Amino acid sequence: PIIAGLDERYPSKTAFYTEISAKGLMGPDGKLHHYAPATIEKWYLDYQNHGFEGLVPKGRSDAGMSRK
Repeated sequence: PIIAGLDERYPSKTAFYTEISAKGLMGPDGKLHHYAPATIEKWYLDYQNHGFEGLVPKGRSDAGMSRK
């Protein structure tokens, strides 16, 4: 709903994030997962700014390097 536009049930995006956080989201594993409203907002902004690629996990910048 956030991408298509909010309806009258949600007076703001913050209200939407809070309600979705409380309800939980079904993961690909079939289990219900609960995320903080700020996490859901970050996902939305990443998608809005970078498309689907913005949701793909990034590798570590120090991958393959030893600590010392």
